[in-house]
Amino acid sequence: KLGTGGLVRAYSDAANAVINNSSLLSFELKKNISIAIDLKNLNRFEHFLKTYSFNFTKDFKDCKAILHIKLNEKEEQEFEIFCKNFAPFEIEKL
Repeated sequence: KLGTGGLVRAYSDAANAVINNSSLLSFELKKNISIAIDLKNLNRFEHFLKTYSFNFTKDFKDCKAILHIKLNEKEEQEFEIFCKNFAPFEIEKL
């Protein structure tokens, strides 16, 4: 049986082991962008987003694909350049 002191030491040792074996992740501010596109363009958008490892989810509504994308500043610029390949009426910002 462990007394109060033994429990404190056991938990402290476990916490220190976790902290010592972990690494810090850098924080990156990302902007949420939601767009609606025609289903015919979905494959092109998905290919682009997956190629650049962008974080996104998709929904479907009224014959449209709704993409929710998280982008940092650099990714947002790359995405805007990609979107210029489409006519303005093909992409609706939400």
